[in-house]
Amino acid sequence: MGKNGGISYRTPPVKSQPEKKTQLQVKRFAVVFLFVYVYLMITWEEFNTWPMDRKVRMLYEQGSFVMAIRYYGYKINLYVLGNLLVEVFVNHKQAAIEKILLLDTSHSRMKFYSDQIKLPADICC
Repeated sequence: MGKNGGISYRTPPVKSQPEKKTQLQVKRFAVVFLFVYVYLMITWEEFNTWPMDRKVRMLYEQGSFVMAIRYYGYKINLYVLGNLLVEVFVNHKQAAIEKILLLDTSHSRMKFYSDQIKLPADICC
């Protein structure tokens, strides 16, 4: 019972982590972060040498879908992968991925993208 007849509440003491354990956790985090950062900052030259199944797996696991456009016989899916913008050309009649290309911002396809989103004037059309 407390001083005023009420119930007294005890809070458990806060355990402080030893300095070494905290530093070890920070170092582990830094190593994991660096690995992930380097892994995702792949160059187009390296990515382009991979077989199609590895490219698709990387885009599925690590990429972010942005949008899709229709362009002639293709449905083109735009992905962000690290610092790359990548187009995946899907032949929807054959249900097959035919090619994967780095986005060419000077190509006429940019008009199809800009029709769907507002792009800064300096990178579009």
